[in-house]
Amino acid sequence: MAQVSYDIREFGANASDDNNTLSIQAAIDACAAGGGGAVTVSGGQYTTGTVELKDFVTLCIERGSSLLGSQRFEDYPHGDGLIYASGAKNIAIT
Repeated sequence: MAQVSYDIREFGANASDDNNTLSIQAAIDACAAGGGGAVTVSGGQYTTGTVELKDFVTLCIERGSSLLGSQRFEDYPHGDGLIYASGAKNIAIT
């Protein structure tokens, strides 16, 4: 069975935006709700605050792309850092 992929750009992420947290989290949430797969970061540098990985989600950051931490403290509501997971199973960052 092929792994389903969710491109963050399809959820509104844009490399020129100053905060893509909601778009990236929406892609992660959709991936988890669909039973898992890959959330793909490609085509640039994306600024984000904290995002939470969930069960069976692989965050794939493609060559030449990156996630940049927001410089705004309020984008880290729980002080959890850029990427975190709590009790999640079968997660990865590649």
